[in-house]
Amino acid sequence: MPPDGTSPSTGEYIVLPLGSDDSRPAIRRIHDAHPGMGRRFHDIFVELMVRRGPLRASQRELIAAVVSSENGCHY
Repeated sequence: MPPDGTSPSTGEYIVLPLGSDDSRPAIRRIHDAHPGMGRRFHDIFVELMVRRGPLRASQRELIAAVVSSENGCHY
């Protein structure tokens, strides 16, 4: 699969089914379906949530919680 998450045959983005028979968290299913994305996701996470920046860690966590809630993602 190309690194951008598109199908090699159609060029369309792959949609992962979120069936109730799969108990893995959505982020785990995404990493399993796109193994090359794990490292890049981690690097982005560290850049946004760990490295020094204009926002305090508590502000970053609050933004992440609001975005997750709006996306229907519950941790």
